[in-house]
Amino acid sequence: MRVGSVLLKHESEIDAFNELGCAFQVAHHQLMRTEQPSWHWAMRLVESTNLLVIVMGRWGYQELIRDLLNCVQHQVTAIPSLSDCPSGRNAKWLCMWCQSMACPKRQASIERLYIQNEPVIPAELMH
Repeated sequence: MRVGSVLLKHESEIDAFNELGCAFQVAHHQLMRTEQPSWHWAMRLVESTNLLVIVMGRWGYQELIRDLLNCVQHQVTAIPSLSDCPSGRNAKWLCMWCQSMACPKRQASIERLYIQNEPVIPAELMH
């Protein structure tokens, strides 16, 4: 996800989309394969979705974003219970986050946050 975020900042949308798609798949896999799905992986699923939404918005695919967010929301809702949820955070909170990302203004706000707070990536992780 960090590499995808950096690539997004540097306007390498195709590479960012590929990195973020991989992060999305890993988070999905982790949520589905564990008996007690963790908050960590559910949050990673939502975060990678946020970044994918930003790329899709840049590409003009706003009409597909709502469907993606609905799918992720249904996925999170289907998890019986998340382990290690921080206080005030749970699957319902993650679903509300997904709903909020359908708004183009919210997408722009989140994009600014990601771009302003670029994580430090060790050179060996960058392609």
